[in-house]
Amino acid sequence: MTRDPWPGLRTQRLVIGLMSIGLSVAAIGVVAVAAPWQLRFPVVAAAALFGPGIPLLRARRDLSLAECLVYGAGLDVGLQMLVGLALVMAHTWVPVAATVTLFAASLAIGVKLTYGELR
Repeated sequence: MTRDPWPGLRTQRLVIGLMSIGLSVAAIGVVAVAAPWQLRFPVVAAAALFGPGIPLLRARRDLSLAECLVYGAGLDVGLQMLVGLALVMAHTWVPVAATVTLFAASLAIGVKLTYGELR
């Protein structure tokens, strides 16, 4: 039996990947069915804050879990601002499309993190 060179990393990747999948699917679902804001807001806010940044950074071995959470949350906020600014500058303000695109990216990264190989 070989020793795991990164103890706990596999579990962290699994948990963060599953959270990313769950939050993304829930957020896309509440947006798609046009749920009332009382339900949509907390789900979309949690998914946007968790977004593609945290799972993407957890794929790296050289960052600690705390660094992934902090840097990932900042990356998610920055991505939301960048996409929003691009939509405003292009005179095509469609916030639903922007958020669903970021949630789809988060879903894809979560699937890769959960079911991909540990390198």
